[in-house]
Amino acid sequence: MQTIELAKLSSGQIVALDNHQPFLEQLKRSAEKVSVNDRIKVVEGDMFNLNFENGSFDVIWSEGGIFVIGFEKGLREWRSLLSKKGILLFQNFLI
Repeated sequence: MQTIELAKLSSGQIVALDNHQPFLEQLKRSAEKVSVNDRIKVVEGDMFNLNFENGSFDVIWSEGGIFVIGFEKGLREWRSLLSKKGILLFQNFLI
C-alpha cells in the first residue's frame, strides 16, 4: 500500500524490494489499477544482499526493513546507496 501512495504523491521512479515474489506480483497488479506501474520497478531480493550502485537513490523509504538487518548496519550500509543530498526515512518496528 505505501509504495502505491508514494507513487501517487511523487513523480519519481520507485524501486520496490521484497524477498517474497507473491507480494511483488500483488504490487504490480495494484500499481496497474491506479496507473502508476510505469514508475515502479519491482525487485526480488533481500536486505542482506542489496545489489545497487552507490549513490543510486535520492530517498530510501523503509517500513520495518532496517529492523530486519539491524539499525546500525542499516544506517552504515544504506548511506552509501544515497545520493549526496539523499535522505533515509524509516520506521523501526520493535517486537
